[in-house]
Amino acid sequence: MLASLQKNFTIDELRRTARIVKDFGIRPCGSSSRRAGRDRRNDTETFEFIDSCISAKDMVHMTFGLRIYPGTGLHRRAIEEGMVDENDPLTATRFLYIE
Repeated sequence: MLASLQKNFTIDELRRTARIVKDFGIRPCGSSSRRAGRDRRNDTETFEFIDSCISAKDMVHMTFGLRIYPGTGLHRRAIEEGMVDENDPLTATRFLYIE
């Protein structure tokens, strides 16, 4: 999922950050979007990460779509897939739901 969203960090870096946050006694609030990748494996990886890195006492916020911001890789992808018109200023909130 991180690669499909063109994130500039890896799952290992995310795990390391979660450990550092925990070591400092900071209670994390995880945020993730289901179905942001191309297959169910992404969901499995997301839930495995939550199970291994976030306590049951902490909060995880799950969404089912990704907000499209102008000029981003997700915006270009939404244009390519015909989800939004390239001239749409996206002043109204738009979300991309990827199957």
